Amino acid sequence: MRDKGTIWENPANEGWSNSQGVLIYPGKHINSLEAVGSIRLNQLRRGLQDYEYIYLAKQNGKDPSAIVDTMIPHALTETRRGGGSPGEWPHDPADWYWARRQLANLIMSKPIEPAKNSAADKLSKKNSKEKVLFYEDFESGQPGGWTGGKPTNKDTFQGSKYSLQAIAGGEKFIFVEKWEKIPVKNDAVISFNYYCENSSKIFVNLWSNALHKNLSCEINAPREKQWTLAELRLSDFKAGYSGYVDSIHIAVDSGENSRLVVDDVKVEGAQ
Repeated sequence: MRDKGTIWENPANEGWSNSQGVLIYPGKHINSLEAVGSIRLNQLRRGLQDYEYIYLAKQNGKDPSAIVDTMIPHALTETRRGGGSPGEWPHDPADWYWARRQLANLIMSKPIEPAKNSAADKLSKKNSKEKVLFYEDFESGQPGGWTGGKPTNKDTFQGSKYSLQAIAGGEKFIFVEKWEKIPVKNDAVISFNYYCENSSKIFVNLWSNALHKNLSCEINAPREKQWTLAELRLSDFKAGYSGYVDSIHIAVDSGENSRLVVDDVKVEGAQ
């Protein structure tokens, strides 16, 4: 068997991620007698330090929840995002320095400083206005009102036990559908994670019985054979509408061997 070399020479130690799980690298490869820490090790160290700040604040009878929730509104399986998507937290280092400084102030009983014009401040304001109007993750494996689909435990989105796989229906589409009276506004966001094969488009339709009107949006050239997060604003749809919708319809063209799997369907809007 051919020698694959060290982790320096062959970082693809897992088929889906370079250097997955590697915390330290052997120093010999770069003529060092010491082990070389990875960025993952640095992230773990910083995370442990942040935890200790939170622990010290609680030990002093202080509540750090407001700071923590501002920085990390959702984490782990709460994020409902596709693999590789940006996390639901600030990505500006200045915001994280601000949060650590505020935790230190909390520990020392100093006033909390406002986050002026920072991503953390914007994120805090944004999250305070969001409201989840509808959410379905198929975790129980019971699709409920969805038609044209069946639960599957294959190709499921990370962190989920089940997803919903479309089966052939009608002449033009394979589809999944959920009937629900959902109040939407102009700033509503429709999101879902999808996995598709042999499809050139994904169609998303919102139907209103009251107006006998269909709002439609297309995702052209969707990413295939990998879980992907789709996020659509109501302004992306072809007909403007603010009121109740009675169904969410997600479909792909029914070409040969077309396939669609969806999970974590969510509609969000302002209160």
